[in-house]
Amino acid sequence: MTQRLLLLIFFIPLFSIGQNTISGSFTPAENYKWGLLYRITPTNDRYTTDTKIDEGKFSIKMDSSMVAGMYRFVYAVPPEENNFEFIYNGKEDIELSFSETEGLTFISSEENKVWSEYQAEVIPLNYEIAKRYGENPTDSLTIISLVSRQKEAQERFEKTSENLISGSFIRASRPYMPTSFEESKVYFKHNKEAYFDAIDASDLTLQKSRFLLDQCFYYIENKEDIDTVATFLKGASTEYQKSILLNIWQAFVNLDDPQKANYLSRKHLSPLAKELKETTLVNMLFTYESLSVGATAPNFSWKLEDGSTQWFHELTGSEHYILVFWSSSCPHCLQELPKLQNKIQEFPKNKYQVVAFGLEDDIYSWKNESLRLAEFLHIPGMGKWQNEVAKIYNISQTPTYFLLDKDKKIIAKPDELDGLVEIISKK
Repeated sequence: MTQRLLLLIFFIPLFSIGQNTISGSFTPAENYKWGLLYRITPTNDRYTTDTKIDEGKFSIKMDSSMVAGMYRFVYAVPPEENNFEFIYNGKEDIELSFSETEGLTFISSEENKVWSEYQAEVIPLNYEIAKRYGENPTDSLTIISLVSRQKEAQERFEKTSENLISGSFIRASRPYMPTSFEESKVYFKHNKEAYFDAIDASDLTLQKSRFLLDQCFYYIENKEDIDTVATFLKGASTEYQKSILLNIWQAFVNLDDPQKANYLSRKHLSPLAKELKETTLVNMLFTYESLSVGATAPNFSWKLEDGSTQWFHELTGSEHYILVFWSSSCPHCLQELPKLQNKIQEFPKNKYQVVAFGLEDDIYSWKNESLRLAEFLHIPGMGKWQNEVAKIYNISQTPTYFLLDKDKKIIAKPDELDGLVEIISKK
C-alpha cells in the first residue's frame, strides 16, 4: 500500500507539469470580467471552458480533452465582435495580452508569434504593392523592390513555420508575386486569377478556423464573384461547402441584398442542401426567395360570402396593395391599424388597397375588431400561427406589412408602421 501511494504521489506532479496553460491580461482591467473558450471545428464552434478575468488576469489549464487546433476566446458581448482566435498545438504554454488600444499581443507561444509576425510584415507589403499598382503612372522600380521584399519575407516565414500549425496558414496566405514587372491591368488580372492558388479547401487545419471563410468573404467583397468561390470550395466536403456558403448567404441577407443571396441560393447552396437532404434549409431558402423584394408575393385564396373562391392575385382596381398580417388579440395591431386606415384615407380610392389577413383563434373577436377597420379588405385566417398562409409568408409576429404593386410584386417589407407610412408618402 505504501509503495502504491508513493508511486501515486510521484506521478501527480508529472501529470501537472504535462498540462499546458493559456494565460493573459486584459486592459483596462475593469472592462473585462469573464471569458469563454471555444474550439473551432469545420462547421461550428464548440464550447470548451470558461474563466473568470480577475483584475484583468486569467489562466486556463488545457487538459487532454483540449486537442490541438484553433480556439476562439470570447471576452465580451456581442460575442461575434468581441473575440480573438489563437493556435494551440498541445505542446506549449501561451501567454498573451489584450488591450483596447493595442489589440492582441502574444508574449509567449512560438505558433502564435510567428503567425502574428507574418501578418504584421507580409500583409502590409501586399497592400502597399496593390496601392502602387493603382497609381498612375506606376513606379516600376519601387514595385519590383516591394515584390522582392514580399518574396523574401514569404519564403522566410514558410521556412520558419515549416513544422508548425501556423505554417498551414502562412503557406495558404502566399500572395500572387509576378516574376517581373507587369502593367497594372495585367497584374490585377493575374492577382484575381491566382487568389485561391495557394489555398487547399480540403485542409482540415484551415477548416478548423475562420481562415477559409474570411478569404471567401474578402474575395467576394473585392472581386464580386460568387461562382469562383463556390468552385474553389468544391475541394472540401459537401457539408463544409454548405457551411461556408450558408455563412455567406446569411451575410447577404443581413446586408439586405436579396439579389446576391438568391443567386447564391439557387445556383449553389440549395443544390448542396438537397444533396444533404436538409429539408429545413431547402424550405428556408425557398421561403426567403419567395418573399424577397422584387418577387411576386405568394398567392392564396379565401371563401367569399356567396361561397365562391377569391384568389389574392386576381384582385384588381388598385395601384398598390398593402398586405398586413394582424390579430384581434394583438394590442399593438389594435393601435397601429386604425392609424393606417386614417393614413390610407388621405389618398385617392384606387391608390392603396389594404388586405388585412387576421391570424385568429376566435372568429367573433375578429369580426368585432374588423368592423372598426371598414376601409380594409378583411380575410380571416383561423389557426393563428399554424395557419397555412401565415406559414407561407413566414409570419412570426403581428403586425407584419408587405407593400406590393398592382401585379402583387413585393416593393418593400417595412418593419413597422412608421416605415410603411414613410414609403407610401413618397409614392
